[in-house]
Amino acid sequence: MIRLGIALVLLLLMVLVIGAIGCGEDRTSTVAPTPATRTPTPIPTPMVGYLTYTDVFDGFSIAYPEDWSPGQRQEVDTLQGQMSWVMFGSTVDDEFHESFSVTCENLPYHISVEDCFRTNTDPPPDLDGFTPISEERLSIGSLAAIKYVCTWVNKGETLQVMQIYLAKGTRWWMLTFTTIPAAWKQYEPIFDTIAGTFQLLE
Repeated sequence: MIRLGIALVLLLLMVLVIGAIGCGEDRTSTVAPTPATRTPTPIPTPMVGYLTYTDVFDGFSIAYPEDWSPGQRQEVDTLQGQMSWVMFGSTVDDEFHESFSVTCENLPYHISVEDCFRTNTDPPPDLDGFTPISEERLSIGSLAAIKYVCTWVNKGETLQVMQIYLAKGTRWWMLTFTTIPAAWKQYEPIFDTIAGTFQLLE
């Protein structure tokens, strides 16, 4: 059974809240393969107004709004495997920067989406501020997925968080979307659109 370290979860959420995403001019948004990495299968061009991010290391692609920007891919060794993540944020100069991240972990054993979800949404009693709102089973491409929505109170500010869990074989992914509750109705369709473009490169 996997266990995503609670400190890492909070770190990811805090970075999303801050919205401190590197907004460079390079908009190709492709993680370059090493010489030993195979060339991925070409993916469909996303809808108008969206760009495509492709990660050949973690085996996925995802579309994101063209006025958002991906940050630097991060990687860390865990007790059971290797975890990586990349964050995307709005470049619009407003009071709060809506954002999302894609986290991936490679494990030495097979994992189901249900196990992944239950492990990561069962915080210990001392983790305050999280209030579940909804939980939904759905499909994204050929993968079974679970959509989980909650609120999180951090230093007096309430945020609304949507997470999409997916798994295949020994690898699982978590898409985390964050905004303020007042903007939820505006951004939930955008978050759903982004999540729906997630696809494996296999």
